[in-house]
Amino acid sequence: MLDKQLTEMIFAIDYDGTYSERPQEISDFIECLLLNGDAAIIATGRTGEKDPPPNIRGDKMITKNGDLVPIVYCGDRLKRVACLEAGYEVSIWMDDMPGTIELQRILSDTEESSL
Repeated sequence: MLDKQLTEMIFAIDYDGTYSERPQEISDFIECLLLNGDAAIIATGRTGEKDPPPNIRGDKMITKNGDLVPIVYCGDRLKRVACLEAGYEVSIWMDDMPGTIELQRILSDTEESSL
């Protein structure tokens, strides 16, 4: 579990199709986050013991740079729900399939919701 008092932002990074596609670049990004006082977790659609990503040590994944990053196995649950249940209130998501994070919301076409 991350110490919320010491962490500015929590970044959730998907494994398959995201971290697995650019492991060195994303490891460098994670290292920068940690150096700046932010946190990173891996939020994967995998189910855990049956299908873990490589480089697992307990409940953490070892990045290419040797950083230990907590991993949340979301399985068939929405990633935001699974991460909240695991105690992580994610600030920013990095995922090649954003539909796995939460139910998609369509903004109404009003002045209040215009970007």
